[in-house]
Amino acid sequence: MLKPTLKRWTELTEQDFAEHPAWTAWYSPDEMEALVSLGFDEVATKGALQSIGWSDEYAFPLPEAGAAIPFMRLCVSARVTTKGDHCLQGYLAPAAVTVFHRGKRYAFNRALRDISIRQATQLAAVLGEENVFPLQIHLPALKRTQEFDLRDR
Repeated sequence: MLKPTLKRWTELTEQDFAEHPAWTAWYSPDEMEALVSLGFDEVATKGALQSIGWSDEYAFPLPEAGAAIPFMRLCVSARVTTKGDHCLQGYLAPAAVTVFHRGKRYAFNRALRDISIRQATQLAAVLGEENVFPLQIHLPALKRTQEFDLRDR
């Protein structure tokens, strides 16, 4: 039986997403059944979550099958390729894609376009690219690739 290894969202690293196919945080009691179906020990999981006050500030890794379950706070590990062919570790969340480069996170969210464009400009500069978009997002746990783009059309 699996027991959740809790880690603050803000402390998740590139290595965490390289080692685990998906991460999630506690959202609601409805998700416990899905966790148990993935092999998590219900008593140990409840104990771990209770020890942090059921806070959603902490995440825990999921086995590969967890990447296909619609957890509210699911982040699926991704290999992200920029337009200039740089391959970066990152993750896909419901509202955004995030990549890591040299210990820094770069997040892109269509709902936060101006901030995301600034992040993309910063990433392009450190990579030596004119523009990082479109991004090709490969999700090994889901065996699919999708595109993410913020360029004006």
